[in-house]
Amino acid sequence: TFSPFFSSQERATQHKMEDGRLVGCSELPVESGPAFAWSLGEIQNGAAIYRSYDGSAYTMFVSRPGLSASGNGWVPCTHLSGEGFEDGSIGGRIVFLIGSLEEAGEFMEYP
Repeated sequence: TFSPFFSSQERATQHKMEDGRLVGCSELPVESGPAFAWSLGEIQNGAAIYRSYDGSAYTMFVSRPGLSASGNGWVPCTHLSGEGFEDGSIGGRIVFLIGSLEEAGEFMEYP
């Protein structure tokens, strides 16, 4: 089950790949002052990844490497930001997958 309706649940499901390992947002320091905010910081491969609690499904926001991802829990959202998003020269895609992390890896690269 994805439960992005409260900040604590959003932080529990939000991840990024770092050096080949899935790193949860709740493992990272809180980088923002506003209540309910969270940040993955820079994402090496360009994919902000929601992982279901049981690990059987993923929702991924995918773009180019080096972007940052953040959001807040009211209303739940995910923001990708960085050079190119502001001027519209790059885009992204959203991937919904029921499967393993290995299968999700096939969809983490932005063409």
